[in-house]
Amino acid sequence: MYVQAVTSDLVENNQITFSSNFPQPFQNIPKVILSVQGFNFGIQSSQSYRLTIQSITLTSVTIKLQSIGTLIHKLNIGILAVDYPFVDVFTNTLDSSRLNAFHQVSNIIQSYITFYTSFQATVTTHLGFQLDSTQIDSQHIQVTASNFNGVTSIDYNLLVIYYDINNFPDYPFYAFYLKIFSDNIDSNTLVQTNLQSPDTGFYGLKDLSLIAISTFSIFFYPTSSSQIIQSGNYVFYTKKNYDFVNFANSQVIDFIKLSCPLNQYLYKQNCIQAPLPNGIYCLSSPNVCYDCNSNCKTCQSSSTNCLSCQSNQYLYQNKCYSSIQDGTYCINYICQQCALQCKTCLNTSDFCTSCFDYQYFYKNKCYASKPSQAFCILE
Repeated sequence: MYVQAVTSDLVENNQITFSSNFPQPFQNIPKVILSVQGFNFGIQSSQSYRLTIQSITLTSVTIKLQSIGTLIHKLNIGILAVDYPFVDVFTNTLDSSRLNAFHQVSNIIQSYITFYTSFQATVTTHLGFQLDSTQIDSQHIQVTASNFNGVTSIDYNLLVIYYDINNFPDYPFYAFYLKIFSDNIDSNTLVQTNLQSPDTGFYGLKDLSLIAISTFSIFFYPTSSSQIIQSGNYVFYTKKNYDFVNFANSQVIDFIKLSCPLNQYLYKQNCIQAPLPNGIYCLSSPNVCYDCNSNCKTCQSSSTNCLSCQSNQYLYQNKCYSSIQDGTYCINYICQQCALQCKTCLNTSDFCTSCFDYQYFYKNKCYASKPSQAFCILE
């Protein structure tokens, strides 16, 4: 994540297109979202602009900034590029006639965050809006706009991180922590978060309410001007010496890669060590543990490779069943296959209790032809 500042004036109804190079090239085309971290706009009849991503490559992103009737003195843009395998990015616009939008992903949601990117407004004295996102169920997120003050519409981007256990077994090594916090009105307020130490933190304005004096402006920075947040304790402030700020809500998301000390295993974002509890299996290189299938009491190498079963379940060929399977015999809920000639058997593999069609059953054995010493009845 890094900050791109547009510092030269962009006059009304004009536009610029600019490219920002990533700190280092990606191996795959990344997904990119934007945040607004500060702006200083002149007072015009329209407080409107639009920020859009034009193209993304392995090395850069190209962004278009369009003024729609306002003089843009300065705009600080946060750029987050992510090549994490299972990420979706949605962009949308909400207005007074459509204040809600629903977004669906194909897998189970792990984390998500929404940032506004631009707004369109008509007034010259008051400017305000609120943008919230809520997870409805495991695959759906609702984004809602409210408290429009002079604003007619708002553009946003939504980043969704989801699980894909089958195709990405290292998913438990990544965690995502979102912190939303409110700012106070005075110009010297510091806001401290207590998130865990991240690989990368991404931050920006969430929603706000401003009253213009000479310009519309608000800025949100970490106390250090370095572009990437590298520690868990951050202190932010909003720079409010230009205008009167009713409120400004900011947010930060941490992207954290988890690890454990030597001889310990990562399990559900915690580090554990031997003896390991029942119901999980662990792999090495990297050391990580997963849940067994719900029918397995213990398992090995995979969730469905059962070593033992829950109470009243039958173990057969490393799987657990609620009843005895055809062609098997079971002792103390441990099952083995009957001999090939037996359709069913009891206690041992060759003690047949029934035979396949066109076989002869004699003294708990099955024969392809009638035994010479036997008298057989066709049933």
